[in-house]
Amino acid sequence: MISHISFLRITWDGNTDLRSVVAWLLIVIAVITSVASVIVCIADKLRSKKKGRTRVSEATLMTLSAFGGALFMFLTMLVIRHKTRHSRFMVCLPLMIIFQAAIAYLIYF
Repeated sequence: MISHISFLRITWDGNTDLRSVVAWLLIVIAVITSVASVIVCIADKLRSKKKGRTRVSEATLMTLSAFGGALFMFLTMLVIRHKTRHSRFMVCLPLMIIFQAAIAYLIYF
């Protein structure tokens, strides 16, 4: 019988390490926003090729990347060559990636 879950440091008596719960929640949020960032970025690229289609706003793309999807949005933009000429994205996204990595390091260690 398992007496604890090591990743969350939960024991049968109900004690939980708050730091590991926060880390777990941030990982889940980052994964969800990363998937959403990739989907929205690809959808905007497809919409840009068709005249008259409404586009995804740059504010929406930046918001998704700010909430944890910066790395995968940046990689997706490079792969599909979407908004690579916009200095706002090519400067801000790498800065967000560095900031998010620093936050993850501080939480984990």
